[in-house]
Amino acid sequence: NIFDFRPSYRTDKLRIYMTHGMDLDWPTEVRLAEVRILVDNLIREEGYEDRGVDRGRYRYSVTAVDYYGFESPPSDEAEVSVGDMTPPEPPEELRAVVAGSDVSLQWKANSEPDLAGYQVYRKSAETWERVSTGLIGETTYLDGRLRNGVYTYRVTAVDLSGNESLPSQEAFVEVRIDVLASPRDLTIEAVPAGSALRASWRFEGPPIQGFNLYRSTLPQGPYGLANRSLIGTTSFLDEGLTNGVTYYYVVVAVDSLGNESPFSNEAIGVPQDVVAPKGPRIFYPTTPEKPVLVEVGRTDILGFAEGGAMVSLFRDGSMAGLTEALSHDMAETYPLACTEVSLCSDGRKIACVSGGMLWVKDLPTDETIRLIVDADRPFWSPKCRTIAYRVDQSRIYLEDIESGTGTYLTEDSDVTEHSFSWSHDEGRLAFISQRDSSSEIWIKDLRSSELWKRPTTGEPSNPKISPDGRQIAYFEGRTLWFGDVSSSGFSEQVDDLTDGRSLAWSPDGRKLAFSSLKGGNGEIMVFDLLTKNLLKVTESPGDEFDPVWSPEGERVACKVLEPGGSHSLVLLRTEGQDIEESFQGDLDSATDLLWAVTGEIALVSQGQLSLIALKGSFRFEDISLNPGENVFYAIATDPSGNSSPPSDEVSISLDTYSMPDLVVTEDDLFVYPAAPLAGEGANVVVTVRNSGQGEARWVRVDLYLWDANGVYALANSEHVGSLGPQEGAYVSVRLDTKGRAGRNRLIVLIDPMDWIEEVSESNNTAEKEFFVVSEEGLRMTTTIGSDHLKSEEDLAITVALENSSREREAVLEVFVEDEEGYTVTRLAREALHLNYGFSCELGFVWNTATTLAGNYRVHTVLLEGEEVVAAKIVPFTIEPDREWDSVVLTDKGHYGPRERVTIKERVRNAGKNYLVPAWRLVTRILGPEDAEVFKEEKDFGSLFPGATVESSSVWNTELLSPGEYRAEIEVILEGETVSVGSTSFRIDSVISVKGGLSLASETVFLGKTAQAEYWIRNDGNADGLSIPLRLVVVDSEEEVSMALHEEILDLEVGRERRGLWNFSTEGYGIKTYEVVLQYLDGELARFLARRSLRVKDGTPPGVTLVSPLSGGYFSGRVDLAIEASDYGSGVGRVEYRIDSGPWKPIPLCDPISGRYGATWTPTKAEEGNHILSFRATDRAGNMSSPVFASITIDLTPPEPPVVVSPPNESA
Repeated sequence: NIFDFRPSYRTDKLRIYMTHGMDLDWPTEVRLAEVRILVDNLIREEGYEDRGVDRGRYRYSVTAVDYYGFESPPSDEAEVSVGDMTPPEPPEELRAVVAGSDVSLQWKANSEPDLAGYQVYRKSAETWERVSTGLIGETTYLDGRLRNGVYTYRVTAVDLSGNESLPSQEAFVEVRIDVLASPRDLTIEAVPAGSALRASWRFEGPPIQGFNLYRSTLPQGPYGLANRSLIGTTSFLDEGLTNGVTYYYVVVAVDSLGNESPFSNEAIGVPQDVVAPKGPRIFYPTTPEKPVLVEVGRTDILGFAEGGAMVSLFRDGSMAGLTEALSHDMAETYPLACTEVSLCSDGRKIACVSGGMLWVKDLPTDETIRLIVDADRPFWSPKCRTIAYRVDQSRIYLEDIESGTGTYLTEDSDVTEHSFSWSHDEGRLAFISQRDSSSEIWIKDLRSSELWKRPTTGEPSNPKISPDGRQIAYFEGRTLWFGDVSSSGFSEQVDDLTDGRSLAWSPDGRKLAFSSLKGGNGEIMVFDLLTKNLLKVTESPGDEFDPVWSPEGERVACKVLEPGGSHSLVLLRTEGQDIEESFQGDLDSATDLLWAVTGEIALVSQGQLSLIALKGSFRFEDISLNPGENVFYAIATDPSGNSSPPSDEVSISLDTYSMPDLVVTEDDLFVYPAAPLAGEGANVVVTVRNSGQGEARWVRVDLYLWDANGVYALANSEHVGSLGPQEGAYVSVRLDTKGRAGRNRLIVLIDPMDWIEEVSESNNTAEKEFFVVSEEGLRMTTTIGSDHLKSEEDLAITVALENSSREREAVLEVFVEDEEGYTVTRLAREALHLNYGFSCELGFVWNTATTLAGNYRVHTVLLEGEEVVAAKIVPFTIEPDREWDSVVLTDKGHYGPRERVTIKERVRNAGKNYLVPAWRLVTRILGPEDAEVFKEEKDFGSLFPGATVESSSVWNTELLSPGEYRAEIEVILEGETVSVGSTSFRIDSVISVKGGLSLASETVFLGKTAQAEYWIRNDGNADGLSIPLRLVVVDSEEEVSMALHEEILDLEVGRERRGLWNFSTEGYGIKTYEVVLQYLDGELARFLARRSLRVKDGTPPGVTLVSPLSGGYFSGRVDLAIEASDYGSGVGRVEYRIDSGPWKPIPLCDPISGRYGATWTPTKAEEGNHILSFRATDRAGNMSSPVFASITIDLTPPEPPVVVSPPNESA
């Protein structure tokens, strides 16, 4: 125990208080082991400087501490920030674009001077997960190789101080690439061993990542994943299933991104175990190769079988018991407060040393006995009758536990004896005796008291005598030797590199198990003494040591030191390198290891004893034995009904030579007169015999009378003294017959209390009947076993005849008749010879078979010649078989809302003798708390025996609440319910979201506002809370989202919600978009409705007149130039006309500036004023308003000028 005094306080005392009672039989010590003193550094001033504080926000409070260490409540908190705690602004203009399975993110750069970078987050089912591995220095990020689904992102900015901004606005996209084709031809096959099914399928397609197999116990799911990792082949063994249960499977293909294909076909399988278990193995009280002779008439029988199997025990071919083998290991633990523990071979007693004293403890009763002071190294004999231990650390002492008597093993003194080993019959004991500083092996024959030295070539250690006491194995250093136990015995080397201590004989003495180091680490080896074969049992990196054999000799348990330093306990098959089972735990301090003769593994570790009953162990308790040989064998039947072959037989003989055997038979009972008159006495004489070879003492004989009135009473009880072998004795009594007219029965019991152990108890009782008559004559009585019978039932008829008159010849006839006296059948006609004292009972049996129900009678007639001397009539009734088989089934086990349920009813008249008249069938559906939600009644006519009526009813679940429901049928006959049937099904909780979408106009001009009207309704049977609704405008060509509307709705059952969404088409292209209505189910977007929206160009081109300018005069060619632009569908054509003439096209001259140009060369006739009109038309057909230029064409040159001054030819 550790006590930590926090907070500290001033004291000068420590008191230890014991909270649990102590076992006074064991020494106990309590003391203070260690004291550690810690110093509290209090602040003495009214201030404190907290240095070296990292950047962050901190809260401080102060408490006061007085002289005694008591502390005040804390002050109010003061909060302060250290360092830069101002985060950057959230990033803006986040945009997400999909390319295949990749999502590209882009956002506007932040302007903070201390910006360090950005973090990218992606939304998962419940939270936001960071997908960027570190700070991103750029304003782009590629989230690649994504599975199909809707992904939502946001970005944060992080400054050099580590402050992180609030998140940007969200951007979402949907990744939707083509998925793989479904696997085909899924089949399910049961494996012979049961508890597993093998699934196989075909797949035709491109290379894939693997497959997922889904399993359900209901048709059409819901399914759960059956495999833990992707399946790489087209088959899979699904293990750990329950035999007899129907499983439903589908399989999907998985691509490299994790996208799953649609489900394959559904396949069905039922695991069944058709492999018979191995035959059981009986090992107690003996094994098949060792017949055993016992002197007690009862024994336990133990063995191993398949875990969880039912084990049947047979004695001499007849069933003797039934029990279940353990389905799993079971462990019991017992605390130990001692050292040097020795376990009895049955695992029920221990001997151990504590405080220099030797104790013996019975584990089941917890009874403890102290044997001796100053003893060590206790060691039980194999049968746990004697315990050997050392006294004064030198000499071996043998003590009989029951009598308490004992003796030293040898008469030697000045020796040190240790390392003792018993033979299984406890007849011999081997040990090491150290004399004159040398160690030697000595053998003591405990029956003859003969003692001899077994010679060795070196210094021996750890000798182990064989079970039969004839051979011995031992170590000399690390070399293992074996040989016979004689004083001149020859030794043979087994292995020259062992651990020098681990050694065990097999129960039959034919093999040795030991630990060999030849492979570099300790490995358990098994040496066959007959064949000289050496078998390595394990191949592991750890060190195995301390082997012990199982009682039947087929397995070995040992300790293992693992490479990491931990310890474990393993079970090994001796046929090869196979670890059957491993027990992990804190085994570092494990000392003693024993495999008890009763099958448990006993282990002492960490101050406790563990008894491990292994899986497959079985026990039959207190099985009785017959005199002589009893041959037992066992058969195991697994839970699937497969039976094993019989085990090898074991022979257990009960020695009865010296036992008595008391016998009495019916012939040993004599009544005189044979048919006494009522009121007269009758003499009874009983002969009792002892047919055994032993004397029976104080033999008691009880005589009971079961008289004609049904009274059972003791008539006489008498002791006949002792009966020697083959002797007999008589017991007589006179009976009073008054009031006992009729049939009487005498019953004799010898040794009624079973005080005498004898060869057999089955011959200790006898019975004899006699009748008492009220007057002399012939008497016949007829009785039947029952006066009410069913179809195919036997009618037992007993005719009792008693003749107390003259001898005569008679004939007995027995008839079965109907109530009118018509013969149904004559059962018997028997001739009888009736002498004086004749008494008998004749039995007859008639089976009703399918005889129609009604009233009948048994008629018996006794004839002497043609004269009827006695006749009896006994009536009886054959009851109608009103038996029904009523079955109701539904077409499925699970339903959703508004789903049709087909109820199939089947009613069969299971009676064999009853024609059912008109009857009614009532079908009901009962919901939670047995509320009736559906009822239908149908009437039917007569139903013959064995006939079946099938019908069906139909019902709809509508929007009933989810839960367990029950379909019941009731068969009503003559106003009473005579049969019912029921089956259960479930209405699953379903939130069924339906929705619709319409557009105010399916065409909208570019830049204008579009309006979508939507509705959403819950057609399920459960309320939908916080359902995320989305309307998305999607550019399918570019795979980008143009606009998004989100809202969270609560949809109760049947609730419909409507809404309008207005969105601008500014920035859209002239194309067709999809407006999609969807809701989110977890991370999966569920489609509800879709409408196409055509964005149309409704703006005509812009037109700017470049040439000619209005008001201009032209005397020749006119250059026509106009600039036209259209940001929608683009300029389709530009035209001009002169005055009201036809429109003519103007070709494009400069695509960059959008200038169109042409020339007009007017003629003389076109002189004058003209109006030029220009217009442009875009590709969508929008035409601009014309622009005009008014010009004048003047092609006539002016008249020549006239010189006015100076005059012509003037000087």
